[in-house]
Amino acid sequence: MKTSIAILAVGFVYGGQNYNWHSEHDRAILNQLYEFYKQKGAVMPYTMDDFVHDYVSENLHVLSPDEVLQRYFPEMLRTFLEQLENQKKSKE
Repeated sequence: MKTSIAILAVGFVYGGQNYNWHSEHDRAILNQLYEFYKQKGAVMPYTMDDFVHDYVSENLHVLSPDEVLQRYFPEMLRTFLEQLENQKKSKE
C-alpha cells in the first residue's frame, strides 16, 4: 500500500509540473485536492463528491445567498420563483 501511495504522490507532482491546463477551474479544483493529499496522505478513499462538499463548505462564505442558490440549487430556486409568481397571480 505504501508503494502505491508513493507512486500516486509522484504522479501528482509530475502531472502538476507537466500538464498543460485547458481550464483554470479544473486546475483550481485539482490544486485543492493535491494540497489535501499533501497534508493528509492518500490512505483513505476520497471521492470527487467528498472534495466538492469540503471545498464548498470551506469557501461558501465568499458567496452571497443568491449566488449559492444559483450555483448549487438552481432547481430549488426555479421552483421557489415559480411559486412566488403563482402567488402573485392569485392575488391579482
